[in-house]
Amino acid sequence: TFEGGQITSNEIDNLTLIGGKLEHAKGRNSTNNESLSIAGSNAASGGKRSNGFYYAGADYKVTKDLLAQYYYGNLDNFYKQHFLGLTHTLALPVGSLKSDLRYFYSDSDGKNGSTEGRLAGYRASGYQNNGEVDNRTWSAKFTYSLQGHALSAGYQRVNGTSDFPFLNQGDGATSYLITDVQIGKFQRAGERTWLAQYAYDFAAIGVPGLTTSVIYLKGDNVNAPGSDRSEWERDFTLGYVVPE
Repeated sequence: TFEGGQITSNEIDNLTLIGGKLEHAKGRNSTNNESLSIAGSNAASGGKRSNGFYYAGADYKVTKDLLAQYYYGNLDNFYKQHFLGLTHTLALPVGSLKSDLRYFYSDSDGKNGSTEGRLAGYRASGYQNNGEVDNRTWSAKFTYSLQGHALSAGYQRVNGTSDFPFLNQGDGATSYLITDVQIGKFQRAGERTWLAQYAYDFAAIGVPGLTTSVIYLKGDNVNAPGSDRSEWERDFTLGYVVPE
């Protein structure tokens, strides 16, 4: 969990504005607050941290079926990140098609942008990036839904010399990537990932709260010493939420 503050405004029709600051994180099995950091800089010894992650953004409902998003995040002395997103749902004669498009632009901030700062420990993981944040990630995911069934296909590409940066403190830290699954995130420098997913909502047959899903992801072209590397993951989930 993260510790901080957030302000949300819904004063304008179809527009949600959000702004906030995070200062600490806490793991599920810990009573201690930790300062914030990213992969490549949060080693037990020699790692550097920050007490300031600032973010702001907007969700704008262009139409009842189209949502546009823009968000900006800044982990002081590590990275700045811009996010653009579009989500559209198209009603078909049979079923519906949801399109989910995402683009992230991440660059160095403060001490991570200088050689002296990176030598002091303000580093990002990656390949031949000298510890500097340099990342552009985009993805597209399409989901066809019909009577409780949902079939998805997606593709993600990570460009730049650093891995995709995100706050990775605490147990189960997540990133807003379509490839963020149970074990991996498929966010390494150069990586390109294909995914296929099937999900079913048992509410369609009178069992609300029960859902299941199976997903397969294959990532390759990971920039690494010696040769490009690959990874894959297959997950099966079964979930139930007790109805109120």
